[in-house]
Parts: sequence; C-alpha cells; structure tokens
Amino acid sequence: MNSKIIKIISVLLSVFIIVYVIIQIITFFYSPYEAQTVFRATVNNSIRTQALAVRDETVISQNKDGVLSYRVTDGGKVAQSSVIADKYATEEDMQSQKRAAELGEEIAVLTEAQKEGATAAATLDSLTSQINENYLELMSMLGNQDYTELTQYRLELQELFCKKQIVIGKAENFNERISELQQQQKQLQSSISAQPTSVTSPDSGYFSQTVDGWETRFSCNDMAKLTSDQLADVLESVKTTPVTRDETKIGKVIQSFEWKIAVLVDASEAPSLSKGTTVDLVFPSYGSDTYRATVSRAEFDKNNEKNIVIFDCNIMDSTVSKLRVDDVEIILSTVTGIQVPKEAVRYNADNEMGVYEKIGQKLYFRKIDKLYETDQYVISKIHDEEDTEHEYVHVYDDVVIKGKDLYDEKPIE
Repeated sequence: MNSKIIKIISVLLSVFIIVYVIIQIITFFYSPYEAQTVFRATVNNSIRTQALAVRDETVISQNKDGVLSYRVTDGGKVAQSSVIADKYATEEDMQSQKRAAELGEEIAVLTEAQKEGATAAATLDSLTSQINENYLELMSMLGNQDYTELTQYRLELQELFCKKQIVIGKAENFNERISELQQQQKQLQSSISAQPTSVTSPDSGYFSQTVDGWETRFSCNDMAKLTSDQLADVLESVKTTPVTRDETKIGKVIQSFEWKIAVLVDASEAPSLSKGTTVDLVFPSYGSDTYRATVSRAEFDKNNEKNIVIFDCNIMDSTVSKLRVDDVEIILSTVTGIQVPKEAVRYNADNEMGVYEKIGQKLYFRKIDKLYETDQYVISKIHDEEDTEHEYVHVYDDVVIKGKDLYDEKPIE
C-alpha cells in the first residue's frame, strides 16, 4: 500500500473520530425536553382601555401681566376667596421673595434648635434614632419620586443635626448664622420692586394649575346620557387635538372630590362591569396608585363592539386633578396562585389541563386547577399542603415547556 493511500485513510479516520466525538458531546448536553421552574405569583384580573375623566370645574382667569407664584399644589383643597397664588411684577421679584421665604424657614429651624428646652430633654441616642428614621423616610420618598414633602423632611433633618451639635458640644448656639441669614433676607426683601398682589379662588373645592380647554365641555351630570359613539369621538378628539396654553387661564377649581370616569369596553368584558360593581383603577402614566371606583352606569349590548361604562370615584389628589384622557387598568380582582407558562400546558387522555413535571429521568402529569388565564400564562390554585399525592402542579415544580410525545411516567434520558 503506497503512502498516498495511507494518508487518505488517516485523514478519513481522523474525520470520523472528530465527528463521533462531536455527536457524543451534543448527545450528552442536548435534551429534547426543556423544563422551567414555576413559582407563586399574584396577578390582576383586569381590563385595559382608555378613560375620560370628568369633573365639575371652574376656570380661573386673570390678565397675563406679571409672574405667578402658586401657594397651592395640584389637588390641594381651597376655600372660597382664599389666596391660591401671588402675582409679582417680574421674575426677579418672585425669585427674591422665594429665596427670602427659604431663608426664613432656615432661621426658624436654627432658632428652634438652640432653644434650651429643645435640647435639655434630648439625648444623643434619641437624636440619632430620629435622624436615621427621617433619613430613611427621605430616601423612600426620593425612590418613589414623591417630592411633595421633600422640603419639610429636609428642614426636620437640619433641625435634628443642629440639636445634635449642641448636645455633643460642637456648637453652643447658632446666633452668628441666624444674624447672617437675617441680613441676607432683609437685602432680598428690599430688592423687590413692588409687593405682589393676591389671586384668590372664586369657589371652594380643589385647585389645579392644569387647564386643557375641556373644563366646560362636560359636567358630571352629562355622563348619564353620554353615548358610546359620542365617547369614542371625544376620546379620539382629545388624543389628537393639541392643548393650546391660554396665558389668561391660570388654573381651575374642581368643585367636589367626587368625579366620574367614562370608558369603552369590549362586549365580552362588559358583563363583568354591571352597575354597583366596585373596582380599583390604575393610571399607568402616573404610577401604580389605585383609585377605588364604583360602576354607576353600564350598558351591555352584545351586538355593539364597544359598550360604555361610567364609574364614580371620590378620591381627589394631584393625579386626579390633571387627568383627562389616559390609559386605565380596571382591576376586577386579584388572583394568587402558581403561574404556569402557556408553553407548559398540556392535556391528558381524559382531556384534563395540566403539565408534565420532570423529576430525574421521568415525567409525571400534574393537573392545573385554573383560576385565571391569559395568552402568556395560566394561574393554577395552590394545592401544595393538602395534595399529598401530588395530583396538582406545585410551587417549584420543574415543568416541561419543550418536548414531544409526553405521557405520565414516561422515562427520559
């Protein structure tokens, strides 16, 4: 046998060995059955749609000369003729007054901190505990992007730190700093060209700076006769019509904490929203806060693609004061169970819904006790404690999401 033939045989043999090794590696690592662990989960049984918020509102008009500094935040309660804003001649005047007020707050904090009675009963441990508590509250607010009480917490922390300095002997008083701040405050106040004029509320209710032009289009009473077609037109119009800012409209007063939400739902969803039904509403654009609401009017016609539902709500806050047309999640109920991916759902010979659990080198059929279902998953009732025979799927089971020809007690490699 010549050397050329020997070389060819050697090459072929080498290729065969390499292919054989690759096949063995693939066989070792590849499994035709892919499993996923299932866990306990809490999900919302909800409807997602668009909502029109309707409130009884009075728009506040003023001439546009000057600069406004609002005293009341969105959703804040106001009395008739109470001051809602101060109007300054210039932006500089407003900023000077704002800074002077901030200095006044700091002066008050330092004055309180150095009072003999304020520090006599204070101990280092109690002050440290209060500082830590306030700090954690402050961090929680920042984490939740809640800035409504940020200034108050900052001032409280400053006062506690000042008291601590006196208690540990690092400071005797803050007279020098107070005098310096008072001088700055005096200079700022003297720089204001003209004293501000007050803007008062025409009615009692809840204030909002947001004016979108729809305040007088609807009242709460109108919701009793609003049709599905009219609501569809309004929802589309509000979405597509840009809000034009009218500088003479400086805010509005919402006359009551009671307001209404109008929605359109699919005909298949309408029966779950009968009159008197209580639900939780979430407006995703504004976070995860829930608003308890009750169905006051519901129309159900299976021949209509969309049906109108009106909710009553009696919660008023900053979010509510700004709502007009927004996405809404209507939470009908909350379901807790085992979340099973749809890929794992199978049916046995008795047409029972279930999964195949992979234990070692065998598959076992576990039934699903369905509580709720979506396109992505099924929620099964938890039977772990009483189900000693493991008839149903349990938390932490490894269920097959990929595989063919599955049956109970099937051996697998």
